[in-house]
Amino acid sequence: MTSKPARHTFPNRRFLSTLRKHGEIKDYLTHLVASDGSDRWVGINARASYDGEKIVGLRGTARNVTEQHKAALQVEYLATHDSLTGLPNRVSLQRDLETAIDDGEKGAILQLDLDNFKFINDRHGHRAGDRILVSVGSVLGDLIAESDAAVYRLGGDEFAIHLPDALRNDAQTLAEQTLNALRRFTPQVSVGGNFSPLTASIGIATYPFQGNDFATLLSNVDIAMYQAKSDGRNRYVTHDASSDEIRKTHRRLHWTREIRGALDENRLAIYSQPATCLTDSDVQPEELFARIIGRNGELIMPEKFIPVSESLGLAQEIDLRVVEKTLEFLAAAQKLPGEDRQYFVNLSVTSISDPHWIQRLDTLLSNASVNLGALVFEITENAAMSNIETTQQLIGRLRESGCSCALDNFGAGFSSFYYLKRFDVDYLKVDGSFVRELASDEASRLFVRSLCDVAKGLNKHVIAQWVETPEVLELLGPLGVDFAQGNHIAHPKPFIVPDGNALHALNA
Repeated sequence: MTSKPARHTFPNRRFLSTLRKHGEIKDYLTHLVASDGSDRWVGINARASYDGEKIVGLRGTARNVTEQHKAALQVEYLATHDSLTGLPNRVSLQRDLETAIDDGEKGAILQLDLDNFKFINDRHGHRAGDRILVSVGSVLGDLIAESDAAVYRLGGDEFAIHLPDALRNDAQTLAEQTLNALRRFTPQVSVGGNFSPLTASIGIATYPFQGNDFATLLSNVDIAMYQAKSDGRNRYVTHDASSDEIRKTHRRLHWTREIRGALDENRLAIYSQPATCLTDSDVQPEELFARIIGRNGELIMPEKFIPVSESLGLAQEIDLRVVEKTLEFLAAAQKLPGEDRQYFVNLSVTSISDPHWIQRLDTLLSNASVNLGALVFEITENAAMSNIETTQQLIGRLRESGCSCALDNFGAGFSSFYYLKRFDVDYLKVDGSFVRELASDEASRLFVRSLCDVAKGLNKHVIAQWVETPEVLELLGPLGVDFAQGNHIAHPKPFIVPDGNALHALNA
């Protein structure tokens, strides 16, 4: 059966204008609507016949290219839209912003990143995470439905909103509306029996004032978004062009990308430093330290990235990765003969104060088929004192699972011996500032001796840190210290290397 002819001929104004100008036309594409309402696309090649300067005829061909054009449109759609949410993607955002900037328009861009979204993926799986991302796209779409704004998904849990013909105040109003809409949105994923609120960190930048090209504008809004995360999340920050703030934010942005890259690309290394026993104990303690292998192969020490990782909320991921890698090592090492070693893992204050993170740790430990008695979790005195009740509960849960606990840097926070009975730990690690001065300071010797006496009465072992000289080591035993740790004993050495070959690293 042949189809009926199309109801409309192709629009001829642009066609004839091009033909008059060039005398011929190739691959001219025109849209027709057939009598059955279906769309048709026709490709035309034509050459004009002249009588002098007057066109008196046309010769050419027309062919139905509907299927080819639909395929091209589909390819373009896939290239410019996110496959999960159906929203325009970063390619579309770049095209739209460049068009607006080139046309001399003004406007704003909001970039938002969902807070703690990795926890949802880790705890509930990526399918649940994908459902939430689709829902967030719908929430944002409903929010701007009555405006000229557009929503984009940039990848992962990052979205953007383009607000044309807008200034700073308009963008800030929309940012506040966005935060409120997300707070009201209840994900259909429960956390610990309760619904977890959804929050985001939002950065704002305006054009052309804070960027008259796509790269500069996106860099500035990215910086503002990470500033919002650093300031505590669940808020928006407008890009600040002051030099001091830019330097600080660039530093945070650098370390955020460096740490996330190290975690995503398996460039997190673990070093260990053994302690020596000063009594007749058979236990061999080893403290584990995180290091980052830079993209150029350089070793990045913890004092450079640990403080900023805590302010950015990334210390929790580092802590959990160290635990994961240590458990993998213990599972592989169970078949090997050796000393009764205990591995000390440091926990940041941001980890022990976050109930969601503690749940993740519980799950990790309960699923491990290893002797958890080989794990000792270190909590600094200052972290413990910042929330005594939470720390007590965590220590109780860790001990119930079979792990041991240590109170690190004891003496640095002036908490006195009164609080020792509040924390049911197995080890006390004397703050290194006291140990380092033992040979020259009587007050330090008195403190360490008193601590050891109290610790023995509470059935706790004492570890002296920062043992750097033979004179200090010689004093520790008579003072009652059980273990000594420091560079005089042994320097930190590779324990688990980035390629995951833990046994090779240990034996090396």
